[in-house]
Amino acid sequence: MYHEAEDTLVDVLGDGPSGPAWKYQARELGIEDCCHWHGLLPRDEALVAMGAGHLFVITSLKDLTSTVLMEALALGLPVLCPDHCGFSDVVDDGCGIKLPMETPTQLVEGFINGIQRLATDESVRQALAWGALKRVRAFRWTSKQQILERVYARALGADQDA
Repeated sequence: MYHEAEDTLVDVLGDGPSGPAWKYQARELGIEDCCHWHGLLPRDEALVAMGAGHLFVITSLKDLTSTVLMEALALGLPVLCPDHCGFSDVVDDGCGIKLPMETPTQLVEGFINGIQRLATDESVRQALAWGALKRVRAFRWTSKQQILERVYARALGADQDA
């Protein structure tokens, strides 16, 4: 079940090899009480936890484009993510903030600045939340079908008749 403590600032969903190191670092920084480590959750519980959030942060450097990104957009969550792989194609300025990946330090600073910006400017966060709901429409099956139909029409020369 979703942890609804008012003092929780960060909900970490999922599990991985870096978890113990992140928990240790949270203790060292004195923010352990501000973090809730959910671990692996059933999908319905994960969506409830995500839906209660204000921002979706993707820190992965290995994912190409995960399904959870589309789920976050569909829940109206602005996205903060590295500007790489499929995230670059999905996230735009209307629904999130993409961070350059030139150096690890630059990426970390980008996460810090992005979180601070959205935590202190609710109008920007809300605009990106509305943008997330709008952006996810481009990835509905009907939208994909229309794109494929245009590609096939071009490939078959249907555009040349006009």
